[in-house]
Amino acid sequence: MDVNGENDEMVVPYKSMISFSDGSREFRMNNPVLNWSSDSSKIVYHKCMLARDNCHDINEYGIFIYDLKTDSEELIIEGGMNPSWNYYK
Repeated sequence: MDVNGENDEMVVPYKSMISFSDGSREFRMNNPVLNWSSDSSKIVYHKCMLARDNCHDINEYGIFIYDLKTDSEELIIEGGMNPSWNYYK
């Protein structure tokens, strides 16, 4: 999204809850927490790697980096959640 609140674009789609025909709901995955790189050109996050978006185990998630300049996503490791940048390297 631009600083003026326009031109928003979904970068990391995910489903956090599904609804059933009987009106009940069920959480199906842990929502990603996005972490920005120090130069604001990339974000790191986790997301469910199963086709059916029904992750219940940490090994069913992957850690991804999204590059805003190239508009590309890269899987960096299978298994894991809540990644962050290491600024102290």
